[in-house]
Amino acid sequence: MRDAGDTVTDFVPGLDRLDLAALLVSIGYSGGNAVAEGVVRLVDTAGGVSVQIDADGATGPCLPRALVRLQGVSAAQIVAARDLG
Repeated sequence: MRDAGDTVTDFVPGLDRLDLAALLVSIGYSGGNAVAEGVVRLVDTAGGVSVQIDADGATGPCLPRALVRLQGVSAAQIVAARDLG
């Protein structure tokens, strides 16, 4: 996650897709639903949604780290199966 902290200004839910597959493999994730398991978190912030990665999920000791901010989008607009890969 060396390149974390970027802001995407033109992400359109339902049209664009954030491909997290290689990142999830690189942290050893092999589950079936990264959002439900707390590995990927969508947190509303001022002006957008922060996509965060928690390498050990919601129950482990690691803290989530911000990967990217999707400007002008809310967490409620993101459908994981459609918008995250």
